[in-house]
Amino acid sequence: MQWKFDPEDEDGFYQARPEILASFRVWLLQQGSALESTIDGTSGDVGIVLDWKWGYADGDLGSWSVLDIAEFLLEWCPRKLSVPPERCDAILVALRQWLGYLGAAKLFNSDSEPVAILMNAIAAMRDDFIAAMGDRSKFGQAKSLVSLAVDDGVDMSDPQQFQEFVERFNQLSISERRDLLPDSVFDAGPRQFDRTLPPVAMPSDHQVAKSVAEAPILSKFRDLATFVGAGRKLTQKGHLTLADARVLVELLATGDAMDEQIGDRTFRTTSSDDLPNLRMIVAWAKKAGIVRVLHGKLVATKRGLGLRDDLVGQYDHVVDALLAVGPVSVQSYENGWRSWPQVWAFLDDLSVVLLIAPFVAMGSVPLEGLIDYAATEVLGEWQFAASDDTIRNALGAEVVDMFDAFALCGLLVREDVEPHKPGRRAYGGSITLTPIGTVTTRRLLEEVGYVVPVAGQFVASSAVELFERLDEEEFEMARAEIVAWCKVRDSSVAIDEIAEAITVLTDPALQNVALAVLAEIDVRLAAPRVFELLAQPAVAGFATCWLADHGFITENELYSPATPFVFVDVLALRMLSGGPDGLLSTLEVVGNEQRQSQFVETMWRAPSPARGLVLAAIDKVHPSKIVRKAARRALFKLRSSANGR
Repeated sequence: MQWKFDPEDEDGFYQARPEILASFRVWLLQQGSALESTIDGTSGDVGIVLDWKWGYADGDLGSWSVLDIAEFLLEWCPRKLSVPPERCDAILVALRQWLGYLGAAKLFNSDSEPVAILMNAIAAMRDDFIAAMGDRSKFGQAKSLVSLAVDDGVDMSDPQQFQEFVERFNQLSISERRDLLPDSVFDAGPRQFDRTLPPVAMPSDHQVAKSVAEAPILSKFRDLATFVGAGRKLTQKGHLTLADARVLVELLATGDAMDEQIGDRTFRTTSSDDLPNLRMIVAWAKKAGIVRVLHGKLVATKRGLGLRDDLVGQYDHVVDALLAVGPVSVQSYENGWRSWPQVWAFLDDLSVVLLIAPFVAMGSVPLEGLIDYAATEVLGEWQFAASDDTIRNALGAEVVDMFDAFALCGLLVREDVEPHKPGRRAYGGSITLTPIGTVTTRRLLEEVGYVVPVAGQFVASSAVELFERLDEEEFEMARAEIVAWCKVRDSSVAIDEIAEAITVLTDPALQNVALAVLAEIDVRLAAPRVFELLAQPAVAGFATCWLADHGFITENELYSPATPFVFVDVLALRMLSGGPDGLLSTLEVVGNEQRQSQFVETMWRAPSPARGLVLAAIDKVHPSKIVRKAARRALFKLRSSANGR
């Protein structure tokens, strides 16, 4: 039986886990000192120990040390495991029984500490373990939420009571949540990001103002407030009437399907609560103070009616209201087939963290990667009866809903989504922050303790100064400064300045970085300027590769007999990017072996500083003896010539 599992080998672990626990149960029964009901409980607790060792430690079930014991009892259990004080000793019993089983079955690895030392360590840590299990400063997010619910008198055996508690909790502001939850919940942060982020270029004031004005939710809130005016009667359950809902679905373009027809069947809408997008907008508007319930009616507030005259002034307040009500929870249907309010609340709190990737990328980020990250966090917080793939797929729907809410808020745009039916979720594609999304995300990240430096110290520099001054900077800093420099210029102006800088810069590496930046700005707009660079011998080879890479010339046009020495830099670049295969396939455009050898033998005369490197590579990797011999002759002439010394 396998006892050591790679942390990534999920299938292997979960296939072996039942067999391992069955073997443990047989051993425990043979001891004759425990009832079968007790054995069931102990076996379940040992399962927790195994899951920790595989998922959070080294995955080696037969290797144990005092440090392992301490990490499990004093760090992981207090943070993750919700058990009452009277159950703490049961965890210790299970751990002792597991170690006893390993010792009796001679399953300890050679690097394990003696079982007697491990048993003594468990006994010595008992008081600290029990104290830590009751120390709320050590609790993780989910455990903290459960503890607050118990304090509030919630019967945890009643899912409805807990769900109502979560809804009340979600109505609290971020500052109110911070007052209730331990600092460790906010200090821990996501595992894959530091608290100090790379510098990010900020958009211009004009870009931000235009972006805010285009935020879809603002006009929807304005139209909702105008529609309800002095009051629209609600049903006994506090929902909009179907007549009003029908009007608002069209007025607000919610995308909800009234009386949805599937095949030859029509599913009548019997309540506005069955219209998820409308339900979300109204709940969000209530939290933002755009509308409120008064004497059984939904009425517009002064703030809501004020949107007719000042559509953008409430933007930050609207964003904060979405985060307070929860971008996932506000869309979740409590009577649906899957109700997991704890997970919804967890994803709500994770939502700002999920904006980090597109924020630091300063561009599009695939949605699938963000879903994977959210799923990893959730699966690290809870254990589910369903498979991880099933949970991931379910979480994918929740994360899509989250980003759709952010798109409605104007924080981001979703692009290249998979085809979908009206009223259905659009999966896949990528997300990109809008200008106001970039500014707002920076504010939100700073509010939860991130350090978010802003790039832009070189925006007034010339293109030549920009690339020269950034030559010694770390990649992330240089990239952010280049983006910031480009943001304050029209694309055509930035392209003209960079193209001119390429002819002035003397470092080939910087010249190629500048060419890469041209492609990032606008390939089509930059192409005419790159064609002009073909007249500059020092950069013609680099420009030729750029044009071929972006489809403006063919591979056969990489070599021109009229300007043969330009091809030396082409070969050098293709060798650096594609290795020996890139070098040889590019050299083939010259012609057959005879033509290649004739060209190679003349390369020593080329002005390119890369000629020696390319000749040496051809001598080493070319399959033709004729071409290799030509490369050796050219190298000899290069080293013997005045230019080669």
